[in-house]
Amino acid sequence: MKKAATLLGTFLLAATLSVSAQAENAVKDTMKTMGKSFTAAEKSGDLSVIQKELAVLKQSLQQVQKLVPDHLKNQPADSADRKLFEEGIAKVLAKVENAQALAGSGKLDETKTALADIKATRNQYHKKLKP
Repeated sequence: MKKAATLLGTFLLAATLSVSAQAENAVKDTMKTMGKSFTAAEKSGDLSVIQKELAVLKQSLQQVQKLVPDHLKNQPADSADRKLFEEGIAKVLAKVENAQALAGSGKLDETKTALADIKATRNQYHKKLKP
């Protein structure tokens, strides 16, 4: 019985660590996807490509809203840095939705300007939250 309890405890610990590592990998992987999609949208002059990449970017932002980066996990949910992270994601998401509307209206130049605004906001929050 003691061996079974020890084995169960070991299994639960390993499962907990695995889930934690997967969550952190999810944040990193999602951020990488966001970066690739943004770069592809930024470099393209084709509105259909930009729309596709903005859709991926929006979906990634919505996924990352549900996650917490590793360097913020030990902070309370209402801490200043966690709120700043949430604020930054929300602002970038709103700007992506604006860029999608512009791209959907066929406004390439305005979409490119919106992409530059997204980049500036992203850089601002990356600087503020650098671990």
